[in-house]
Amino acid sequence: MMSPQEARCLKELAEAYPDDECSILTFAGITERSGLSAREVRPAIHELARLGYVRRAAIFGSDGRLAGSGYIATRLGLVASERGVARA
Repeated sequence: MMSPQEARCLKELAEAYPDDECSILTFAGITERSGLSAREVRPAIHELARLGYVRRAAIFGSDGRLAGSGYIATRLGLVASERGVARA
């Protein structure tokens, strides 16, 4: 069973996935969008990644250099979110 924090994080990542275009959110972005604390977001995201609902992704700047990393919803995570497996 998914925790409420995991469900909220997955919902935010799924909603940040517009029209089949990849949207990467950092921990700070997920925290801001979800209203959860960083202490709640980090373990929730790590568990979602372990389950295959989200994955880590690189963020590149306009100059093509690595600028950081964040997380995106996987197809499995999008389906889970659409089917209501993740209820926030």
